[in-house]
Amino acid sequence: MRKQRGFTLVELLVATAITGMLMSILSPISYEINNVTQYSHDRTEALHELQNAAYWFNYDGQMAVSAAGNASMTFTLPSAQVVTYAVSNAKLTRTSGTTVTTIAQNISALTFTTSGRLVTMNITATPIGRQNVAEQGTYAVNLRVVP
Repeated sequence: MRKQRGFTLVELLVATAITGMLMSILSPISYEINNVTQYSHDRTEALHELQNAAYWFNYDGQMAVSAAGNASMTFTLPSAQVVTYAVSNAKLTRTSGTTVTTIAQNISALTFTTSGRLVTMNITATPIGRQNVAEQGTYAVNLRVVP
């Protein structure tokens, strides 16, 4: 009869113990990698929302001849067209005539201030489900001087 080859019980226990130690080391590392990746994604998303809001705020603000508001902002353009910015359900909308456009989401705070011809927007974006990630921006624009 030929001698059968295989693993002994001691060899299997040692292999299982080594695998268990490796998994106990690698599991927290993989968790942290996933957590950091998600944090970075949420932060980038919040920054993108701020950048988009700033673009439209500057676009309309530089063309406007007058502005009024605090929680919402109304710009009056030289053509007498009115553009309004307001937050509803964490969405920043831009209303121009009958067109309503969502320009930023996950907005947790927004205020406007006017001082002479200078209009300032303070905005905070907080991605849903990630309350410890918030990006805040302050943007200022000078209104157009009426000739």
